[in-house]
Amino acid sequence: MQIYPILLGYVKSEQRSGKAVMKLEDMISFIKQNHPEFKIKIDQPDGYRELYDAINRLINEDILKKMSPRKTTVEQPPLALKYRICKEDDEDSTGLKKEILKLNRAFSLEYYLSNPKQYLQDKQYIQILGDYLHQEEKPLLSINELSYQLFNDEKFFKGTDESHGEAILRNLGLTYADLNCYYAYEPFIYHLFSQTNQTRKTGLIIENKDTYWSFVQLLSNHAVSLDIDFLIYGEGKKIISSLRYLEFLKIDLDYLWYFGDIDREGVHIYFNLREAYPRLNIKPFISGYEKLVNHTFDRILNRTPKAQAYRKEDAKDFCDHFSSLYRDRIRNVLDKGLYIPQEGLSLAGLIQEYAYV
Repeated sequence: MQIYPILLGYVKSEQRSGKAVMKLEDMISFIKQNHPEFKIKIDQPDGYRELYDAINRLINEDILKKMSPRKTTVEQPPLALKYRICKEDDEDSTGLKKEILKLNRAFSLEYYLSNPKQYLQDKQYIQILGDYLHQEEKPLLSINELSYQLFNDEKFFKGTDESHGEAILRNLGLTYADLNCYYAYEPFIYHLFSQTNQTRKTGLIIENKDTYWSFVQLLSNHAVSLDIDFLIYGEGKKIISSLRYLEFLKIDLDYLWYFGDIDREGVHIYFNLREAYPRLNIKPFISGYEKLVNHTFDRILNRTPKAQAYRKEDAKDFCDHFSSLYRDRIRNVLDKGLYIPQEGLSLAGLIQEYAYV
């Protein structure tokens, strides 16, 4: 569920009840109370950004209008604290609604009947989709291939996290399956070490390239005290989208650990993965983090080269996985904006810690 349709329904309900003014705090409170999945997320940078985009979309659609634009949130980009609910032009809306009711029967019309002005903006794309659905035969295409065929733009559906094309599909109640197109998985590099007689499988995601290859060397050439069957190169933030490739590989993991730099960005990636793939029950690779702390204990730590997203609640949740000695050390690094790169635990260090003599 996205924030935009939640807010749209709420605003329309308030509009029907005759309410003329809405406060930002009331919108946030409604979202938190009625959609628990946003209770924490909306206070995080990604959630706030989605809220910002949703409200600005309502403004662009002439559904809301800023009041007292100088009174804004302290968060960036700023949002006004109060909004006026705009009234619909009944005469224009009636004609548009009649036109909408004549659209392809495969479409869900509820959204555009409630938002006829948005229909005007999306009309040309809706007509193309309607004509395509009328075709008896639709070849199996990837999402980007279909985007190019229909709209001469291969990124129409998948250009951004909240693309215009995907918004139109959602508004019409369509799925990619309805269009006979498939998701082209973004692959990741991996090594499989599992034995055929093993009943449980454990995966490990490594954030950085050098550390990934050090683990490959360790697991390929040494008898070790680790039970790792499936090693994944995360490639920084890329893993947040590419981990879906597991579906294509049809690899079922009983345990999946994550090991990244000890910094705000590494923790942010970890929590994004947990949120995007709750079924996988991803956990921090405790042993790896502790050994990274041990091998860099006498180092002077540097600050991260650029500002990174940070939530103290996430830092606490992450650090609570560790015993007090490591918890305090890692929390201090995160709170001060410092970082310990994975490269601090080298191949030689891995052999020392995990290989049998």
